[in-house]
Amino acid sequence: MSDRKQIRAYWKPNGKTVDAEHESKIMKWLSQHALSTRPGALTVFLHSPVHESARKHLARAIAAPAAHKKAAPAKKER
Repeated sequence: MSDRKQIRAYWKPNGKTVDAEHESKIMKWLSQHALSTRPGALTVFLHSPVHESARKHLARAIAAPAAHKKAAPAKKER
């Protein structure tokens, strides 16, 4: 899956409706990396060739927490 598709799937899991929590995390990441968070900025970020490198970094950042959740060991019962 391309970085663009991965980010879009995270942002709009069903392809249409924005996941507000995920959008907030993406916007926070954009802000932390000195990228625009104004209205429409995420769409521009997804499609602009200028942001190709940043999309790769964001895609890795949103994939990492999911990988940690899958790899987390089961809790031992006492």
